[in-house]
Amino acid sequence: MRKQAKNLGVSKDTIRNAVQDLGLVSYVRRRRQLLSDASKETRAIKGKKLLTWMKHNGSTSPDCNPLDYGIWGVVERKACSIPHASVDALKAAVEKEWAEMSVDFIVKTCKAFRPRIEAMLKANGGHFEL
Repeated sequence: MRKQAKNLGVSKDTIRNAVQDLGLVSYVRRRRQLLSDASKETRAIKGKKLLTWMKHNGSTSPDCNPLDYGIWGVVERKACSIPHASVDALKAAVEKEWAEMSVDFIVKTCKAFRPRIEAMLKANGGHFEL
């Protein structure tokens, strides 16, 4: 990217942003980090802990579902900001807010999924804050 930026007379940040906006991938080969035995063991323990937790209450936890911890709260707050005369009016307001939700917000909410899972694992399924 540095060479391209220099050839075009722009900053490398400009090139990086253009590459990201276009959805292109850098072809710089990156070396894969080799895991030590201790790292492998730690990952295995964390994986087992996550699987055990998910088996017992993963599907019912709002902390594990981006729709529950992010998206529905926003839709509810906006759609229910004023009282509705009927159920049909409420449904229309929910559908309107759902349709107007930006893709960026949905992407950000879904990207927060992994940090939430990691925080939940650290708290052993208990209370945590991000």
